[in-house]
Amino acid sequence: MFMKSIQSFKAPLFGMDMSANLKRLLPILLVAIVASIIAGYLADYVVSSSKIKELKDELSALMRKHEDLQNKLRSLQEKHRSLEMSYKRLESKYNALKDNYESIKDECEALKSQVEYYEGLIEEAGVAKLTLSRILFYDSEPPNATIKEPPEYLPGEEVWLYVELRDFKIEKTKGGYAVSVDWHLHVFDEFGAEVLALGPLSIHEVYDFKPNVLWFKAKVTISEPGTYIAVVTAYDRLSLKAMSTANIFFIMPPES
Repeated sequence: MFMKSIQSFKAPLFGMDMSANLKRLLPILLVAIVASIIAGYLADYVVSSSKIKELKDELSALMRKHEDLQNKLRSLQEKHRSLEMSYKRLESKYNALKDNYESIKDECEALKSQVEYYEGLIEEAGVAKLTLSRILFYDSEPPNATIKEPPEYLPGEEVWLYVELRDFKIEKTKGGYAVSVDWHLHVFDEFGAEVLALGPLSIHEVYDFKPNVLWFKAKVTISEPGTYIAVVTAYDRLSLKAMSTANIFFIMPPES
């Protein structure tokens, strides 16, 4: 009986201790809960801050790219303006050249008419229209010899040259076909000084047939090494026409 009273008495005391403990623990629990909430917010804040920093870095990179693109755009715009100005200058030059071309074309047409007119006068006067081949050089008397290419000779060696004339005038006579041509040969050195001259060497012949070609051959000897120019002139006495042709030959230094 006495024990029950004690137990019944102790029970309220234990309940009172629990209530007091809860009262003491409640602030701690509240602080812990608040701290947990704050910690959660802080964690979210840290994560958000990291994401914000990443976004800021990406934004900065995009802004730099944007700035680079703007610089490139400005550079391209400047190049475009420069090319546009160059195009306008070229267009202006083209138009000027086109105008000059038209003007020159008109002048050429006028000159062509004048040339045709003077050619008619020349034809009537009997000047030009002869056909003279280029001078060929041989190692011995032409034409039954070997052409020297290049025409190189030693000092004192015989230089043989050969030329053919066509389109000369032929007169029909009782005895056949008459031609009359004078040949002249001049040799100049590389400075234009005349080294030698031959002529006139005249052909006054009457042929049984109508000739279509006359030839001229000659030999010269030069002792001084150098570059020389041979000039052959044919003068047709019947048509009063003349024509010249020229070619270069070389006198090589003797081998030591």
